[in-house]
Amino acid sequence: MIEEQLNNLKKEYLKTEMPHYLQNYGWQNLESRLAEVKSPQFSFFPKRAFAFAVLSVIILLISTLAISQKSKPGQTLYPVKVLSDQVYSQVTGNYEATIEKRAQEVIDTSGNGESFEEASKEYQKTLDEAKEKAKDENEEKKEELRKKLEQQEKRFENAQKEENQKSKNRLNDILERTRRTRGEVKGSKNERREKDNQRHDDDEKDNNSGNHNEDD
Repeated sequence: MIEEQLNNLKKEYLKTEMPHYLQNYGWQNLESRLAEVKSPQFSFFPKRAFAFAVLSVIILLISTLAISQKSKPGQTLYPVKVLSDQVYSQVTGNYEATIEKRAQEVIDTSGNGESFEEASKEYQKTLDEAKEKAKDENEEKKEELRKKLEQQEKRFENAQKEENQKSKNRLNDILERTRRTRGEVKGSKNERREKDNQRHDDDEKDNNSGNHNEDD
């Protein structure tokens, strides 16, 4: 029974594409973890058996992470998928790929109330994390994030054309959230533009005030 389940897990694992962060960092993390592991000094528990047990657990965890990448909102492994994507974004600083994945899930579940609720919640979390991270980034990175958000806006707009009214309303809410977040991702250019506009408005007020005094 157990052997059959392991074989099924192995087949499913071999069909699953490995996440990018596991490809780039998986072996390094595994190597460092194995180097830190110290086998208990018991005569009845050989070091080789302990190392094999640790390796088996790590492989099982990696397999679970890989399989979870196929899960959808509402499914058992979806929280694992979200967590692994979050770790990837934090390690690499690349939130754009995660935003794109969460946006697609929102579109795919727009016709299902419960699944859409979970998908939209995770999408909003990703937007908030990306916006917060962008505060410490340079103008180039901020511009990349703004462009990625603008791309998602277009995707939501196109998706609305193919959905029913209820799904359109759900997607329109997500579209407005995305636009609002894009407007909140400000760089030095945006800040200078706002200051210039504010200065221009103040000058106009002063001029108008001066004209009124002359008329009096």
